[in-house]
Amino acid sequence: MKHIYIFLLIAIFSLGCFGEEYLIYSGDALLGSEKVTIIENKVITKTTMNISGLKLTYNQTLTLIDGKPSKYQSNINGQVNIFGTILQDSATFTVANQSRTFRGKGLYPLENNTFYLWSYVFSDAPEQLVIPSQLTEVRAIYSPWQNGPFQTQIRQVNISQLALIGYFSEEKMIRFTIPMQNIDVIHEDWVKVFREEEKVEMTSETAVLKRGDDLLHGELNIPANRANFPVLLLLSGSGPQDRDNNTPPEMTNSLFKNLSITLTSLGIGTLRFDDRGIGKSTGDHMAQDFETLVQDAREALEFLKKRADISKIGILGHSEGGIISLILAAEEDDLAYCILMAAPSTPLDEIMVEQLNAQKNLPGLTANDINSLDEVLKIVNNSLELAKNGAETTPLGFTGKYLRDHLKVKPLEYASKVACPVLILQGDSDVKVLPHHAKDLENALVNAKVKVVNYQYLNHYFTSSPLNNPEFNLESAFTTPDKVYKDIATFLLHHAF
Repeated sequence: MKHIYIFLLIAIFSLGCFGEEYLIYSGDALLGSEKVTIIENKVITKTTMNISGLKLTYNQTLTLIDGKPSKYQSNINGQVNIFGTILQDSATFTVANQSRTFRGKGLYPLENNTFYLWSYVFSDAPEQLVIPSQLTEVRAIYSPWQNGPFQTQIRQVNISQLALIGYFSEEKMIRFTIPMQNIDVIHEDWVKVFREEEKVEMTSETAVLKRGDDLLHGELNIPANRANFPVLLLLSGSGPQDRDNNTPPEMTNSLFKNLSITLTSLGIGTLRFDDRGIGKSTGDHMAQDFETLVQDAREALEFLKKRADISKIGILGHSEGGIISLILAAEEDDLAYCILMAAPSTPLDEIMVEQLNAQKNLPGLTANDINSLDEVLKIVNNSLELAKNGAETTPLGFTGKYLRDHLKVKPLEYASKVACPVLILQGDSDVKVLPHHAKDLENALVNAKVKVVNYQYLNHYFTSSPLNNPEFNLESAFTTPDKVYKDIATFLLHHAF
């Protein structure tokens, strides 16, 4: 099913036509548009996108009978023609000289980077969907309808690891998002409502660190009209993440980007990087050892120390980045403040076993789910044992040296040596770094002024957890509450100036 990962990464289409229009964004970049015309029983969509200077077009026509798909015709880039006939219990599609018949109900045809037809899918919730150009069937799992922002109704559909969310107003789809791919498609009448952002005056400078054969690319966000400003270095957690701190599909809330916007509006700069192999950075993040990641952060601090326009420097780390932050705060005398978000207080072997056992105790797990977690636990223990015995690679994907480096790190010992003010943020619903770690770190920070903030119902990514949470909705699952950003800002306004 590897094609699913490309599900919305390829093609799209254009042609001038009158009708309703949806604008397609990737982050802040406008990629193109999709125009929709409904004539009697035909739904005609014409999509145009420009990706890296390449114009992609896709035209499709879906014929309906009693509101259900009957015939399908499409063209990709003026070259590939696709035809389909959909009956009550089957559908046949032809691409070039190849045909395939699918059996089942609700066989809606959906193509890469086409969006409006998803409105029919969300409404009817068929289990089987078809990607005609790939002659492939996929399975869909739907959430119940829930209340969304601006009096909308929201529904989510999951296809393998891909989550897609539709927003409806008066039964019309007005927004369609794919958080994993940072795609946001918004009806022309609702663009201003959904994309209203605080206008912040700041400048962004490119930051590049050469680390061996790798180039780490990032950006330094500088507050407007500031000649002498404090800065916060942002460090992500384990696994490859972009400079916004996103790791699709689990973490797509752009924590670091939104924090940077908040802080620069208050006169505080930020520095953040794409991890190796992500975004513009080169190399392979999973091939690095932990000590290299610590040295990367140290080099980033040196980059900031060389600038004459920076008054104070502090560090923020999420998860594994919190461990690195503790190490540097203990060893670098000139750090002015330190922020730990879901930071572990124990070595890696203890935290990995603890989090798997915690996940096994979650409500609603089936016997198969628990068996799967037990199998992962076996892989973890095997990988740790191999690393201890000098293995270069492990079944977990981390290098043996990465695990060995981690096993030597005792976060509480570093915490006892930190002297600068520390803010600890912890979600009470975190099952990867359990809430007791925040308390343990607080107790170990004997030489520092410490503030701890616990957030009810927030998980490891500082988004809303559905567990026993009466306020949970789909929007909150991909959004960090404003209070988190305000708590960080309040701490920095006290210690950075």
